[in-house]
Parts: sequence; structure tokens; C-alpha cells
Amino acid sequence: MACRVRGRQDRVLVCEECDTVWEGDAAPRGTPPYVILEEYLARFGLPGLWSELEWLEAAPLPEAIRHLAGGYFHQDHDLESGTPRQAVEAYRDEEPPEAVTALRVAITELLAAAPSERELVRLWLGQAGAAYDPRDDGITMSRWFGLVLKVMEERE
Repeated sequence: MACRVRGRQDRVLVCEECDTVWEGDAAPRGTPPYVILEEYLARFGLPGLWSELEWLEAAPLPEAIRHLAGGYFHQDHDLESGTPRQAVEAYRDEEPPEAVTALRVAITELLAAAPSERELVRLWLGQAGAAYDPRDDGITMSRWFGLVLKVMEERE
């Protein structure tokens, strides 16, 4: 997938399976020049996290998921909401019903497409820009989206 480091203009290609980075428009191949993602990001003083990447060629992520990530799971989310579940409940309780419905539909459609865990990580942390990684709490990404969906359905 084509991407760039957040805040930079350099275009790179990244293999989602092996974390290999090819700089510029170099075609992916099994011999150098290539570098591992963690090493590449370290050049810029960044941690080797997928969330440091901005994906250039990706299916559009529904605005409802972006809004949940950016508005309720920004870098200070734990100071404002306490637990991740409380942040999701705040979204459910504070946003208008049509926003809650849009999020339910977006997550239902996302999970129906059966994306890989890695793809869900890329969507949530990379494309949506969430600062909360459910895997830090021992929750898989598919389970996380399922939990968000369940909380949204509790409003009905």
C-alpha cells in the first residue's frame, strides 16, 4: 500500500504482511533497497507504529468511524472519558441519533466485509487516526468494533 509518514511528503510503499518499506516509487521486490518499517520510522525519531503512517490508496473510511476515532479517541481520551467503553458510551449519548445510526451501519458493513485484523488496525489507528489501541487491553480489533457496535445498539 502506498503511504507517507504523517507530517511528511515522502511517498513509500509498505507491505502489510511483513512491514517492509520501499522508498519512493521503487517497485516492491525481495532484495534491497528496502527497510523494515520500524527502522524507517526511527530515521525521523518516530516509534515503529502503523499509526505514524497516512495511507494514500485506501478505500474511504466512513466519516462516522473517523468521527468516533478523532472526537472520542484522541490523545487525551483517557483524561476525558476514563475507560474506552465510557468514551464509546459518551459518543452514543452525546451524538445525534442519525450519527449513532451511521456508526452502527458503518461498523456492520465493515465487519461484514471480514477484513483481516491487520487491516482493521490500519483502518482504526492509521486511517482514522485513533490514539487508542484496543490490543493494549488484550482486545482484538474485530472484537473492539463488535463492542462498539454493541454499545451503539444499547441506545435503542
